[in-house]
Amino acid sequence: MAEWFNIIIPGESHFNPDSYRSMMKFPIHRPAGAWGLYQMGRGKNGQYDHGDVPWQQQTTNAINYNHSIGDNFCYWALRHVINKL
Repeated sequence: MAEWFNIIIPGESHFNPDSYRSMMKFPIHRPAGAWGLYQMGRGKNGQYDHGDVPWQQQTTNAINYNHSIGDNFCYWALRHVINKL
């Protein structure tokens, strides 16, 4: 899946597995912030919504979470780029 490597990861974290983004402006979406390569939460949206884990688990979580929501990438802001492909 080139979408992950070419669009989601660089757009969300610039390939930094330790990336953290505070959600002070938008606390309703991810009150604990966004973590890791895919800028995921800390479990609010289920078992796979964890970016606060080692990068290998971040990747597994992102793929599994995307699959659980219909493989439509709607969790990520860059979904509009993917949907145009």
